[in-house]
Amino acid sequence: MCGEQVLARLLDQAPRIGALIHLPPQFFRIRERQAVVPVPEAFSEQGRRTLIHEDTENRLAENLVLWGTALFMRATAIRRVGYFDERYFAYHEDLDYSLRTLAAGFRTVVEPRAVVYHKTPSSVRLESPFKAYLFSRNLLLFWSTHLDRLSRWAYRPKYLAWAIRQAAELRDAGNHAAADACLDGAWSALRGRYGPPTKALPMLRALRHVVSSHPYLCIWLLTGQFQRILRALASRL
Repeated sequence: MCGEQVLARLLDQAPRIGALIHLPPQFFRIRERQAVVPVPEAFSEQGRRTLIHEDTENRLAENLVLWGTALFMRATAIRRVGYFDERYFAYHEDLDYSLRTLAAGFRTVVEPRAVVYHKTPSSVRLESPFKAYLFSRNLLLFWSTHLDRLSRWAYRPKYLAWAIRQAAELRDAGNHAAADACLDGAWSALRGRYGPPTKALPMLRALRHVVSSHPYLCIWLLTGQFQRILRALASRL
């Protein structure tokens, strides 16, 4: 039985399942509504057994945040939840949809018996500017949607620190185009510029120079690590 048939049959058997996926390279949980974290224990056979319930016929029955690759959705869930949020264009829209599906009272399920092949184009490689821009930009949209009002504003400096760190790591690896795209994504997000990447809003040149030249100083300022800044300054005197 092919992967699509396995997924379709499971949907027929369990009406409360709103979203279903094969076993992807990673799947996620929401931790303290502040981070989307992978579930690494699922990669080992022992860890997988700790997640699988005996009465679910070897299925991962926990309500997880799913990848959108080969995602099966129930029509009733789509009618209740709606469609993907077009502001994302690509990346993180599947995480958003998973939370919306769970909030609507449906279950999300991983089916490890299904096998689905997915070919990834070169434009979405981890180091590509296209992917770096969208990943960076859409992370703020995701948490701005799912955090309460006060937490949204508290998250912004943490988000910007994360984006600067990502850009610094890309730049250290020699990938300047992806590093710039990551910063542009953060700037577009902070300015509310979403949708297709053609609507990108480049970071101001002076600001880009500052965060690229002194990334860790900016990170420490944004995350309130003032003692660390003082120690660094004292070491230079």
